[in-house]
Amino acid sequence: MRYEGRRLEVMKGSGYLIVRIVALTALVMAPAMASVEAAGTYKIIHSFGSHGSNGDGESPYSGLTIDTAGNLYGTTSYDTYYGAGVAFELTPTTTGQWKEHIIHVFDGSDGRGPYSSLTFDLAGNLYGTTVQGGSYGCGTVFELSPGGANKWKETVLYSFPDGSDGCSPSSSVALDSTGNLYGTTAVGGLANCDNGLSGCGTVFELTPTSDGSWKKTLLHEFTGGRDGGVPRAGVVLDRAGNLFGTAGAGGIQNCLTVGCGTVYELVSNSHGRWKFKVLHQFTGGNDGAGPFGGLTLDSAGNVYGTASSGGKNGYPGVVFELQLSSTGWKERVLHAFTGGNDGSNPFYETLIFDTAGNIYGTTEAGGPYGNGVVFELMPSSGARWREKILHSFGRTGYGDGANPYAGVILDSVGHVYGTTLAGGHARIPAGTVFEATPQTVAPVSD
Repeated sequence: MRYEGRRLEVMKGSGYLIVRIVALTALVMAPAMASVEAAGTYKIIHSFGSHGSNGDGESPYSGLTIDTAGNLYGTTSYDTYYGAGVAFELTPTTTGQWKEHIIHVFDGSDGRGPYSSLTFDLAGNLYGTTVQGGSYGCGTVFELSPGGANKWKETVLYSFPDGSDGCSPSSSVALDSTGNLYGTTAVGGLANCDNGLSGCGTVFELTPTSDGSWKKTLLHEFTGGRDGGVPRAGVVLDRAGNLFGTAGAGGIQNCLTVGCGTVYELVSNSHGRWKFKVLHQFTGGNDGAGPFGGLTLDSAGNVYGTASSGGKNGYPGVVFELQLSSTGWKERVLHAFTGGNDGSNPFYETLIFDTAGNIYGTTEAGGPYGNGVVFELMPSSGARWREKILHSFGRTGYGDGANPYAGVILDSVGHVYGTTLAGGHARIPAGTVFEATPQTVAPVSD
């Protein structure tokens, strides 16, 4: 469906941030269908809710993390234990099936609603965030340390106190070479935020200290103005230790109601101070709007990401690249979604490259069945990119999953893994973990 207009609606609900794209007036009931190539195989390797009242996770907003043995790790925002979410591991078996292990059950006091994917350190510990809960209700940063017999120990590294230094961290954290953690909060920070929320979000650093505690430092507090606001995604580090991220709202102030979002960089100097710089302000036109997903850097320092709305075809979103030139950073749209077979609205995802230079991602909606797609973008002649659909959700109703909010990962031989927020084979479908294999696979890029 194409729309006369959409707005970004930002509000507080149930103690955490809600950001959604709201359709206004429908113009055409049948969207233009993109000519796309379908390829590969698809299977569900876990359906959440399968264990019923005996306990399982539900509704995974986050993507997956993979270890060197090929085991998959992730989080769900809800569960059938305390309703606060779980962290899980999926292990491949000799029969080709996957076995789920719940490695932590959140009870609210240690966090509630993990929306983030997990991050490994070199010792095998996992780090993540929760949007609510903790000592003060504003969310946490946590660590999971492996023990014997599939047992993991959780440690809350930081509980956000009252919103003054940030609240509702919904992103994964990035880890530098010295063990510092970097992340964002979707709200909190400056109280005079232009959009009327209790702060427009922050970028923070957590530093381990000699006594085992962690020291928190605010690197930037968003104003909701030209710097942006509502950073739903985390940050990524380049080789020099600079941070890159997206803010889903704010930026150019005449864009709809709350601004169309920004891409930003934070650069550290020798005195430990950080300088904030906006690389791109989205206009809501052909360049996109609402970049809620994370960023990916290539070896040349180019920046890649998605915008959940905007684009030349109306409001289905885009995949973009930012390149640094002598006159500054310049955006190039690699693919503008049509809202048809090629997908619509790439939301909370981070793109990933394979060694052949192909890009993989998901859209939350669109496709022939309206439940989203897994896509591959392949570079072709003339600086153009060709899209291939690896899977369209809804082919079997909701049985094959629906609405993949997060991105995908690749294993060492190029198999694609991801999650869906809804659908699956369980009696009450509560989301899935899936594998989508291209016909010709290439391993993941370092």
